[in-house]
Amino acid sequence: MANSDDPRLQGLADLIDGKGHGRYGLHDVTQRQHALQAAWQAEREGCSSSLIAAALLHDIGHMMKHPGVRFVTLEKMTADFRKRFPRKAAAKGKKGK
Repeated sequence: MANSDDPRLQGLADLIDGKGHGRYGLHDVTQRQHALQAAWQAEREGCSSSLIAAALLHDIGHMMKHPGVRFVTLEKMTADFRKRFPRKAAAKGKKGK
């Protein structure tokens, strides 16, 4: 994936490139391929950039697995995601953020 000046975006790209090589369920595609297919389909359907990004990232939690742990709560996964990809200071003050 392309390099980004935003370290959060680069971190997501690195995560997808680095951890997305695992097989997606019982399908003959990797998690990375599945993410890209979902984003491509949203783009092809004329969806907004936000929805395309959501399609790309909809299974990102599968790539944030915790070694030796079989089940991770949504709360733990969310906390780990926020630590790894914190909001920019400017975005924190916006309403609804």
